[in-house]
Amino acid sequence: MKEEKAFLVGISNSDKDTRSVKDSLEELKLLTETLGIDVVGSTFQRVQFINPAYYVGSGKVSEICHSARELGASTVIFDTELSYSQIRNLKDKIGLKCFDRSTIIIEIFARRAKTAEGKIQVELAKLKHDLPLLIDRDRNFDQLFASPGLRGPGEKKIEVLRRSIKNKIRIYEKKLEKIKSQRDIRKRLRQRRSI
Repeated sequence: MKEEKAFLVGISNSDKDTRSVKDSLEELKLLTETLGIDVVGSTFQRVQFINPAYYVGSGKVSEICHSARELGASTVIFDTELSYSQIRNLKDKIGLKCFDRSTIIIEIFARRAKTAEGKIQVELAKLKHDLPLLIDRDRNFDQLFASPGLRGPGEKKIEVLRRSIKNKIRIYEKKLEKIKSQRDIRKRLRQRRSI
């Protein structure tokens, strides 16, 4: 199996100094290595204006692409929160898998969750992370679903998907409430029995 290698991209904006960017990039390196991904290189970009297509400028994207490929990276990880369309555009332009910091953190928790409560919390975090990304999801989700037997044009696929995710979030939140309630009951019983 081919070892996964990552190229990291630090982001500096007006409220971050160079030192905090380097510290954040070092932390991202440790997080990435926790997943068993070898970090082969990194760069950082000072961003004054966020490019809606790539977050960074297109010139920097070309530089990232060249550096990552030259170092044999299979993945590019950005030390910031990216929108779905930015991730998709970066992947298309660079030709490698692209992730943001939040995705890496959620993946670490997913791999380490052992209890039922931990696994539910990870799924809930994934869903809450993915829900806002639906706003700028691919255009083919603009298609309408027909509603047999009902009048009207139906609803868009994106609306169906969004409702489905919201329903899953409610289900997981109820499961967590139930687990917490059961844990509180057990705790009170232990306290009464002086265990």
